[in-house]
Amino acid sequence: MRWPTSTAGMGGRKRQYLENFLLADAVQKAVMRSLKCTAAEVEHECREWFRTASDRDGGRKKRTAKISDE
Repeated sequence: MRWPTSTAGMGGRKRQYLENFLLADAVQKAVMRSLKCTAAEVEHECREWFRTASDRDGGRKKRTAKISDE
């Protein structure tokens, strides 16, 4: 499981990967057990969640729409 938890452009800091955190394995196993899904499905959904994390609550979409309306 190599899910980056931070992205480039963070002041030169290197990426951290979720697999390095002790809680990552427990979360994956709990999700797989309760939702009856595969490790690949869990990884895919986590990647999507982290990829779109910067636009929670639609902030980026609202700013883009506001600029295009002007």
